[in-house]
Amino acid sequence: MTGGEYWSNKWACARGPIASPPNLPNGSISLRRRALRAQLKRDPLRRRGMNPTLLRALLLLVPASALFVASLILFARSKNTGSFLQLMGAGCFVLVVLIHVCEGLGLLPWMQWGRPHSMGHYLDLVSAVLAVTLSPIGYWLARKQGRRLTCA
Repeated sequence: MTGGEYWSNKWACARGPIASPPNLPNGSISLRRRALRAQLKRDPLRRRGMNPTLLRALLLLVPASALFVASLILFARSKNTGSFLQLMGAGCFVLVVLIHVCEGLGLLPWMQWGRPHSMGHYLDLVSAVLAVTLSPIGYWLARKQGRRLTCA
């Protein structure tokens, strides 16, 4: 086994090799290990085997859910067009976060998450555009109608 094969077999991970092997002569494994350790210190998420997409999505799930619950309460109190559009926008935000959770966990691989021009990419794009569009329009309409916007 040559040095390059050893590097690719030994240090490969799910997303590809962690680092490209340095141009070192064969047999200098300790220098390669030092280079790998230096890169792992720079990227702590890979060191622990965590998926950065999943971590970000789980962190964003809390505020997206809180926004959805607040919009749901607002819609239950004042059933008007503005609060309905806000609820739909918040639902689209939650959908975007759930799409990234599915991407991070590798669920529904036939959707080809993360690849351009795939069904998963367009579902994510459309829901993000709807969320960014519907939420401010709903807020503006609810404000224009003079309704109270707080949940308390």
